[in-house]
Amino acid sequence: GMFTEIGDELKSEYLVVKFDYTIVNKGENWTKVFPYSKQVEMLRAVYKFINNEFEPLEINIIAHSMGCLITGLAQLSNINKILLLASPPTAPYQRMKDYFAKRPETVIDESATSTIKRSDGSITYVESDFWHEMKDVNPPWMYKQLAENSEVSFVRALSDQVITEQDYKGIRGISEINYNEIDGNHDFEGDARDKLIKLIKNIFNGNWEKMVC
Repeated sequence: GMFTEIGDELKSEYLVVKFDYTIVNKGENWTKVFPYSKQVEMLRAVYKFINNEFEPLEINIIAHSMGCLITGLAQLSNINKILLLASPPTAPYQRMKDYFAKRPETVIDESATSTIKRSDGSITYVESDFWHEMKDVNPPWMYKQLAENSEVSFVRALSDQVITEQDYKGIRGISEINYNEIDGNHDFEGDARDKLIKLIKNIFNGNWEKMVC
């Protein structure tokens, strides 16, 4: 519900376009996740659609978690502001494998399709190239490149239960990026959601001040 709440707060002033990178089969209770290269194609397709359909004066992007990495890989042109929420600060390959491998009925297979049992009982299928492409991402380098052409803000969740024990020096050291911290979990739930939405609105309205809380 995070993007729904953010969109509701912004839709009176902005055209809001929400999308996802996965295929969800609610009837059979499974989700399919594509490799990074396919997700980059999806983002570029949405970008092209928005430009052709609406001819906007400016485009802003709000990305979350892995979506931040896809935004960094896509390196879209003519983006006004980019908000990166709860992004991994380093390549998440090994940590992500370890995180999901702990779950019962989960099978990680880099040569075929991995099967991940989710906490809600659903199954997520992950194509093999997903793991291979994850090894080479370099978030600090990608985000620095983004900041050369767009205003980039990074928001770390201080109580992130998904991205743990990570060093953010590589991100904090990029002077062109607006670095922020909010004491919340990976999805900025509870009181952190209100702080996040306030920060986003301030950034979009040009009243940004560094938030560390």
